Amino acid sequence: PTELRKLDAEIKVNTEREEFLEQYHFEMPEEDFRMLFVAYEWPKKVTTVLETNTAKIEEEHDRFEAALKSRRADFVELLGAYDEQLAVLDSAGELEKTEAYAEQVRELDTKLADAAATAEEINREEGLFSLPLTKFNSIATMRSALEPFIRLWTTAADFKTKENEWMNAPFGTLEPEAIETAVGE
Repeated sequence: PTELRKLDAEIKVNTEREEFLEQYHFEMPEEDFRMLFVAYEWPKKVTTVLETNTAKIEEEHDRFEAALKSRRADFVELLGAYDEQLAVLDSAGELEKTEAYAEQVRELDTKLADAAATAEEINREEGLFSLPLTKFNSIATMRSALEPFIRLWTTAADFKTKENEWMNAPFGTLEPEAIETAVGE
């Protein structure tokens, strides 16, 4: 728009020159005459193209912003589902399902790590749209709450896996350092 105004001012100066020459019946060559009319019409064409493209840009902006808001709402729902999965772990306690619980906490930990990355991505996009950044504090809270379950169920699953070896293998074949390391984790 600024450049368009500058060019428009130059065209007005040239128009004044052309009118001056016309007053003295200066015959303009045909090629110059065509260029004169192209120059007069050019700002109208540019303005039309500019307005059309500005409208398209605004439509695209609105569409992408709506998609971001929809994605953010879906993500908040997903975080609610993760919170429900975490709440289920409070009642977990059947030793027969130790390995299933260990797998469940590992999967939830991976999902929460992915959720943290998604939250950063959403915040980055919100910044591009000059929207207030959404605080996804629940992710850090859930990860903190999940940590004891991860330690409990992975330790229990590891113990259950190695218990048979430790209890039934010949005593001389056991490696105390390896057992101590496994138990210490």
